[in-house]
Amino acid sequence: MAINIQALIPIAIQILERIPVKRPPEHKPMPTISQVFDYLDQRAPRPAAPAPLPPIQTPVLPAITGLKSPPQPPATPADGTLDTGGTKGTACLPCSTDHLSTSSASLAEAMRFARKEGVGHPEVMRRVDLAQDELNVMERIDMHPATVANLPPDQKEFLNQMIPKIREVRQDLGRLTAASPVSDLENVAARMDEVKTAFRNKTRDILAAKIRSMTPEDKARLVDSLSTRLAERKGEPNG
Repeated sequence: MAINIQALIPIAIQILERIPVKRPPEHKPMPTISQVFDYLDQRAPRPAAPAPLPPIQTPVLPAITGLKSPPQPPATPADGTLDTGGTKGTACLPCSTDHLSTSSASLAEAMRFARKEGVGHPEVMRRVDLAQDELNVMERIDMHPATVANLPPDQKEFLNQMIPKIREVRQDLGRLTAASPVSDLENVAARMDEVKTAFRNKTRDILAAKIRSMTPEDKARLVDSLSTRLAERKGEPNG
């Protein structure tokens, strides 16, 4: 018996329509890094607030008697002079001598380069600038008018004689240029050495006279104070 295929097609369509068909799941985009961290933050347990710390109990120590307080270093007044039990004014002199020695040594080194390379050599100008800076610091700090005004008469007279000479050397250093002849630098270096030598000799005489009149305690305090000030100036720890 022949089968009519055309008659079976509508029946097959009706049967297929009644069979449930599984559809593929919809594609969802990958979460971003920030969304992942937000999710983890939401899932993570929240830490409980820490319990308050108990108050600190300060122990009460028994009083200790019979001890002497440690000796205090000598005070240095704002005017830069050193109080040594009635003898003051010596504190600025060693520092000034140190400035002058540094300036003179810098100019000696500058002359060593200038004789071969001329004043315009960078090492020459660098050492000239260093010498001038040392004199600037000395004039503005160690020879400040307030400091000089509080010095004893002999030191005040000496510094008032030396300050114009030091200022003249500093100004001549400022006039040196790369085109200056070596003779100009040599002249300034020679006058700088003369000022340094005169200042050092006079400073030694003044300090020797002051030290001779001091008590042993005052001498020890003076040495400690001067050592501290020179170490602070050089950026070195004392002792």
